[in-house]
Amino acid sequence: DGEVQEIFQKELTVGGNKIIDAVWIQSIISAVESSRGGAGGEILGDVLKRISRGRAGSRSAGQKDLALKKNAQQAPPELDVAAAAAYYNIMRILHVELPSLVDATAPALIPAKSFLSEEVELRGLLDETLARGTKDYSQALTTSIGSLRAALRTGSVRSVEDVVPRVELLPNGSIQVDVKLGLRIEAPSLLPTLSPRQSAANNKGQGQAPLGFPLELELISIYKVDKRGTIIEHRIVENKINGQKSPADVVSSWIKGGDGQTSSPERTVQSFVDAVKWARSLSGN
Repeated sequence: DGEVQEIFQKELTVGGNKIIDAVWIQSIISAVESSRGGAGGEILGDVLKRISRGRAGSRSAGQKDLALKKNAQQAPPELDVAAAAAYYNIMRILHVELPSLVDATAPALIPAKSFLSEEVELRGLLDETLARGTKDYSQALTTSIGSLRAALRTGSVRSVEDVVPRVELLPNGSIQVDVKLGLRIEAPSLLPTLSPRQSAANNKGQGQAPLGFPLELELISIYKVDKRGTIIEHRIVENKINGQKSPADVVSSWIKGGDGQTSSPERTVQSFVDAVKWARSLSGN
């Protein structure tokens, strides 16, 4: 019935000190439990002071007020039951749908499509508008995801890791999504070229041709949701290829499927290939 049944304590920090001693943790728990009788408040205060004791410096009253005000401002907005349920379902659906990014046989994917506003905007790394409205937004995502899946279907790329998205609610009420795709490039035309030393070793039978080129794509986005629980903006915050931040033009070209004037399957795949070639160029190949 929507009741909290269990709370799991992952970490406790007091006065900047991480508490890992079981004795201290038990002391705090005991103080909290006894506070129901009225005396525990003083016990708890004493325990916390003893834990914090010895920490260099102390904040002034003004600094403490500022910190309290800042913390209050960072709380997500209060929502009615329907909007709160929509937030939950958006996050749940993103967890469910995003792993299929690397499923070449899956149908076209528009994550959390049923929660999109008719005026939803897709914005790029430079905060530029890449698409506006559900039709253009859906086309942009279909193109970019389709290019990856097309490369997977042709065997040019294969997925080597399960996709486990990280979805979290930010203090301002937006939803941040971090997805890492562990891939491996198999197409000979996309593999890094061998150095002269590697080529000489291969000719002498002392080396091996590269069996694949690792490609890790990290995609970080923020979904802005209004108080009705509707997605009004999807902003690409950061994209990394093998740990390197990719330029805005590489990202926007991939999202748009190339020059934006053609929509052939070849052009769609080429937009993804261009991103791969940029990643390969980082190592000087």
